[in-house]
Amino acid sequence: MSVEFDYHILDSFVLREPLMPVNLFLDLASGSQISDEAIKQHLQNKDIREAIFIASPSFWNQVEKWENDNCTDFKKAEKVKMSILKYLARLSVRATPFGLFAGCSIEYFDSPNEPDRTAPQVTRKTFISHTCLEDLLKKIFAKRFKNCTYLTNNTLYEIGDKLRYVRQIDSKGTTSFVIEELSKSDELSKILNKAKSGAHISELGNLIQHRGVTLSEANEFIEELIKIQLINRDIRPSLYEQNPLSYVSLLLKGIGQNSIAKVLEEANNQLIEIDSGRFDKIPQYKRVLNKLLLVDELNQSPIIFNVISYNTTGLILSKKTKQHFLNAVKIMKILNSGHKEKRLEDFKIQFEKRYGDRKVRLLNLLDPDYGIDYLSVSSNLGVSKIMTSFMSEKESYPEMNLGSIDLMIARKVAHANLNNEEEIEINDIDLTHYRNNHENIPDTFSGIFEIIKKKEEELVRLRSLGGSSALNLISRFTIGSDAFCDYAKKISNIEQKLRKDQIIAEVVHIPESGLETILVRSDYIKYKIPILADLNHENCIQLDDLSVFLNNGTIILWSERLQSEIIPSINTSHNFESSSLPIYRFLCDLQSQNKNSALSPDFDYLGKIFLHIPRIVYKGIIVSPALWCLEKELFKIFHENLDDNHKLLSEGEKLRKEYRIPKLVLYIQGDSEILVNLENVDCLKYFLQLIKNQSKVLLHEFLFDSHTYQNDNVHANEVVVTYYKKEERKQYG
Repeated sequence: MSVEFDYHILDSFVLREPLMPVNLFLDLASGSQISDEAIKQHLQNKDIREAIFIASPSFWNQVEKWENDNCTDFKKAEKVKMSILKYLARLSVRATPFGLFAGCSIEYFDSPNEPDRTAPQVTRKTFISHTCLEDLLKKIFAKRFKNCTYLTNNTLYEIGDKLRYVRQIDSKGTTSFVIEELSKSDELSKILNKAKSGAHISELGNLIQHRGVTLSEANEFIEELIKIQLINRDIRPSLYEQNPLSYVSLLLKGIGQNSIAKVLEEANNQLIEIDSGRFDKIPQYKRVLNKLLLVDELNQSPIIFNVISYNTTGLILSKKTKQHFLNAVKIMKILNSGHKEKRLEDFKIQFEKRYGDRKVRLLNLLDPDYGIDYLSVSSNLGVSKIMTSFMSEKESYPEMNLGSIDLMIARKVAHANLNNEEEIEINDIDLTHYRNNHENIPDTFSGIFEIIKKKEEELVRLRSLGGSSALNLISRFTIGSDAFCDYAKKISNIEQKLRKDQIIAEVVHIPESGLETILVRSDYIKYKIPILADLNHENCIQLDDLSVFLNNGTIILWSERLQSEIIPSINTSHNFESSSLPIYRFLCDLQSQNKNSALSPDFDYLGKIFLHIPRIVYKGIIVSPALWCLEKELFKIFHENLDDNHKLLSEGEKLRKEYRIPKLVLYIQGDSEILVNLENVDCLKYFLQLIKNQSKVLLHEFLFDSHTYQNDNVHANEVVVTYYKKEERKQYG
């Protein structure tokens, strides 16, 4: 296989590890059943208690009842036990950071010394959720308007004699967006022009107090504009603040809300104390909750603690391991069929037909009635993510158009299954006649790997590869760590250097409430594009400043003020395909224009052909673990015998023997991975709960047990490496 490769890997990497070692759960589930006492013993660990509390403060109340034998309803008690088991599996097996269940750190290849774990360091960052603080401010300003500055909604644009803008609707935990329309008038124009740079209600009211309109009536009109979100308050929690409570406290002091500000500041000090201590923290959290509940406006709001843990045991990788990481990209550029965002491609066709080589204002262009309705451009979004189609409700035998390389791998799978082989090896000879499917991949991107040590041998499992930017997996950890912030700045500087004649601008938007855990980040990118966000400084590129035109088949986003092409950047791990806001989706898609940002192996088709797919390996890289794609009918007898422990274990043994399934497997449901011991009745029960409403069941082999579980301190891991382009890209024109 001959593939030119023009990417480097940074000398540092991100290590992600679960809170507890692998053996915690493996030992707990080593028998045929798990006793309540064994679980309660683990609950004595303060770190485990805190991790579960942070994950769900409301569930913790049930845990305490169960722990003290105060849960009298047997079924409810059993349900609580199953939930605790899932949490214990999560915090000892899965390395993807979530609350305190897993931590992360910056490590270095060939680090000469073990990290000094005794030195003072920031090991965690606790903050109150953005959603909670926004709810607080909404309730405060529903009663008090006068002292706040208001800004014009930055999605506002003109269509003939009408004004249009986007209004956000939050209802029952969901967020949607609608376009509102109203007629232009001189009075309204005065208000909106004044509010562009910020103004108080009294200032805006004074503009239209004439011809018999009293100041009171004028202010009522302004308050109505606030209610319909034509103008918005500029006091909001910031996604870039290290201490959100302290930040909101300062904002409230600025408008005279000193008593509320004092409570928030005291609560923030308590959170800082929690982060600095090793005592039992749950009572401390409860004191913070009681403190915040002194604020009337928070009485009915759920108060959620977000925590980022920077704790790991450390992992030293040699620079030789880098070659594995480079090999992973080489083979993925062969195995992956390449991907173009079909919606964006169809948009180009419509744009050219309608506008030709004209330049069009972005807001007008994406108007669904008068421009191009971006979300309706195409119903086919292109290549699905791995196994998505397998999990979906489709006809039993869908048509498949397999390429020659797909057929080659399918034949290897069939041969391995025929001979009861557990591993398939792909080598360079197999790939000799296959060309690189796509050369144009992003300037930076990430690879997630597991490092599996087997005696003297080191195996590397590829988990995922790609992304529009390597910052996607880094940004949210910069909020409480200088090391992560420096790492992100390094990546950002590389990207901007490769885009010399263009400006990279970060899109600032909250697509829906509750996402702040993946959206908060440090402010390390100079330019911003705010969407329904009240940022108003010289480095903000407002939506009404942006235009779009085509240049040689490429969409160009242009800033009239800066006279430069703008490259939008979404530096978070948000799955933006779920967003219902067209302008956000357009900018998200545009960041990967003419790029293939999905380099992960695409083996969907194998799950449609085979019940069992052996492990696939290339040059010491586990490209895909062994997996089983099973029909729900196989588990019907399990559901019928939920109360018969002996029968459950017997059926589990039959299933394992028939399909050659190891006793320890990972159940895959979307992005979740849950470890199941098929020889343990309690594991079987929570597994059956999870698959109850599923039409298909996808299981992966659990690699850490088969290779690394040789002592009590083995931690599962995920290593996130950053790839970056060596040479400058060519500019258009």
